[in-house]
This record gives sequence, C-alpha cells and structure tokens, in this order.
Amino acid sequence: MQQWFVEKHGAVPGLVFIKVIHGLSSLFTDLIDFDDALNMQAAQLWSTNREQFTHRAREYIAKYCERR
Repeated sequence: MQQWFVEKHGAVPGLVFIKVIHGLSSLFTDLIDFDDALNMQAAQLWSTNREQFTHRAREYIAKYCERR
C-alpha cells in the first residue's frame, strides 16, 4: 500500500489484520524444522517412516498422558 494513502487516510485495519495473520503464520510454520530438532531420533523417524513415527507417538501419548 502506498505510504501517502496511509498518511492521508490513517491506519488501515485490513492492513494491520493481514500483518497479524502473517506474523502468526510464520510463528507456527518456522517452528517446524526437523533438521534442528530437540529429539533427533524422533525427527529421523518422522523423515524416514511416518507410519512408525505416528505409532510410536500414539504409544507415548497412551502411556504418559492422563485422560480426563
């Protein structure tokens, strides 16, 4: 958007909204980096065998998460 438009008409709510959406999107998508994972074994399994990764994740959830 042209700077003169913002100066003449003030802040544009739609523009602010779009910036917030882009910020939230990058916040969540930038966190997915399996090359720099805290759990390298899980990251490697995710990359090589998704089915086994899902199975193991479900096992951990069943074992360590409390149902309410």
